[in-house]
Amino acid sequence: LAPLLAEAPGATLQVEGTVSGATFGLRGHLIAADAGRTARAIAHALGLEPLGLAGQGTLDVQVVGPLAGPTIVLTGKLPLLSYGELRATGVDVSASLPNASRWRQVAAQLLFARLETGDTRFESVKVGLATQGRNVTLDVSSKGLTALMVRAAGRLEGESALALATLTLEWPGTTWTMQSPSRISWASGVDLEPVHLRADRQTLDVEVHQQPGQLSGRVALVDVDAA
Repeated sequence: LAPLLAEAPGATLQVEGTVSGATFGLRGHLIAADAGRTARAIAHALGLEPLGLAGQGTLDVQVVGPLAGPTIVLTGKLPLLSYGELRATGVDVSASLPNASRWRQVAAQLLFARLETGDTRFESVKVGLATQGRNVTLDVSSKGLTALMVRAAGRLEGESALALATLTLEWPGTTWTMQSPSRISWASGVDLEPVHLRADRQTLDVEVHQQPGQLSGRVALVDVDAA
C-alpha cells in the first residue's frame, strides 16, 4: 500500500502497510502537537461540546494478521496530558487486542510519572485494565506520599454501564472493602451509584455524578480515624 499522510488541526497521521493474500499489516503513527486543538476540531465537526482535553505526544498503532481477526497493538508517549482539572505528565500508553474479531478481550496499561488534580498529587501511577468477554478487572496503584492501591471487578451491562461486583481500596495501614454491589454508568456523563465500604468498624459511603463542566457527589464517614 502506498504511504498515506493525513493532517488535521493540531495533529498529523502517517499510515503505511502491506497486503498479502488473506493477511495484511498496517502501521499508523500519530503526532499530536496540540491535542486540545484536535479535540476541539473533532467536537465542532460532530456538533459536540468541547472535551476540555489538552496535551501533546505520539501514538503508534499496528494491525497485523489475517483479515478475519488481526492483532491490534497500541503504544504511545505523551509528555503532557490534561482534562479539566486533571493533569498528567510522563504518560506511557500500551494496549493490545489479540484478535479483533473478539473485541471484548483487551489488555491495556497506563503509566503516569505524575498525576495531579487540584492540590492532590500522585507519583508513579499505574493503571491496568483487562476485559474477558463482558467481565472487567481494574488495578490502580501509586507510590510516594499518596501511595494507594485500587482493585475492582465487574461486568459490562450493555455499552454504557458496569455492574461493580468487588472493590478494594488500600493505603498504608488501611484496607477498605465494598460491602455490596454497585453500578457505574456513562451514558451521559458519569454516574457512580452509592458504594458502601468498610475497614474494621469504620464505614465510608461514596456517590459521584459528573456532567460536562459539573461534578457533584456525597461522602459519608462513620467512626473513621482521620489521624
